[in-house]
Amino acid sequence: PQLLAYLKDDLWRKNPARSNGLARKIGAAAGQALLYPVESNQVFLSLGAEGKKRLRDAGFEFHDWGSASTGFARFVVSWDQAEGEVAALCRAPSLSPNPETGTALHPRRR
Repeated sequence: PQLLAYLKDDLWRKNPARSNGLARKIGAAAGQALLYPVESNQVFLSLGAEGKKRLRDAGFEFHDWGSASTGFARFVVSWDQAEGEVAALCRAPSLSPNPETGTALHPRRR
């Protein structure tokens, strides 16, 4: 029964499409902090240690990516993630581009 419910009405396609779309919103808001193109429900950002601290202090949860010294973070968007949470993250000063420079808090590193 559970598998049939997942197949009914294309739920198997709608859930990942929703989470991937929300991840793309985060990627777009991150500007130059985006490390890789957003191709799934995961977003990889270069925020710096201070940027990560500010986001965590504001209540956002994410994973450190790589060694602590990189300042990289991995965000994973769930199929049932509240759109308001994603919108709040996109507006967060540590994520949003600087209006003067047009770049995020910490420039992309390659």
